[in-house]
Amino acid sequence: MFVIPFFCSKNHLTYGIFSSAGYECSFTHRIVARGNNSKQFESVSILCIFSAGVFVQADFISSDEEAELVAGMEAEPWVESQSGRRKQDFCPKINFKKKKVKADAFQGFPAYSKTVMDRLKTISCLSEFQPVEMCNLEYLPSRGASIDPHHDDFWIWGERLVTVNLLSDTVYSLTLRDSDICVKVPVPQRCIVVLYGEARNVYMHSISRSDITSHRIGITIREFTPPFLEGGELYFMGKRILDKATIRELSPPDNDIQLPGH
Repeated sequence: MFVIPFFCSKNHLTYGIFSSAGYECSFTHRIVARGNNSKQFESVSILCIFSAGVFVQADFISSDEEAELVAGMEAEPWVESQSGRRKQDFCPKINFKKKKVKADAFQGFPAYSKTVMDRLKTISCLSEFQPVEMCNLEYLPSRGASIDPHHDDFWIWGERLVTVNLLSDTVYSLTLRDSDICVKVPVPQRCIVVLYGEARNVYMHSISRSDITSHRIGITIREFTPPFLEGGELYFMGKRILDKATIRELSPPDNDIQLPGH
């Protein structure tokens, strides 16, 4: 396999990717030093936007915000998933093969996600992004967790795939069908990654088992395709889901509940 790394050096990150036309786009961005640490990747302020469709911003959330997110997740049940992963889904029920959507059970996003959802509005490449699905995926090396090369569904999930990376660094692999090209994208802890353009529609993305070296959780957030948005032929269905795609309010503590006669 021909690997094109987004490799790190002490002072610079260099990026390279082949487009579907077969040419290479590469450039360098200077690292902003954040002191000595033992992390796999040095921390940077903005990593990169490039034409093939990968955006990475480090330190999208703080360590305290990360801890609050994980605590919120641990208060919810996890469900066993494929390839050693566990997941939590907050989305309408979708039958991708039959192209059917049921919105009845969808109750919006958990309260702990508000910071992330609000901060998406500060990312330039997420203009007019309307979240309709949030999926938490947990990876543990002891379970051999990974995710195989794939394209996210094109019928309902839109152009931009957003992930917030928690607890540890990892690496995305972008590959082409029937090709030996593999692009390795460093994904630092607490960063946000957006795949769009060729990286979303042409390249498949994956995370190899060897790139899960510690406990990792990815929050993946998706948007609708145009047919489900205003003016589209499926907007009658999309609007019902969009109306529900809000942050759930926290329940009041028990000591605030007044019983009759008290």
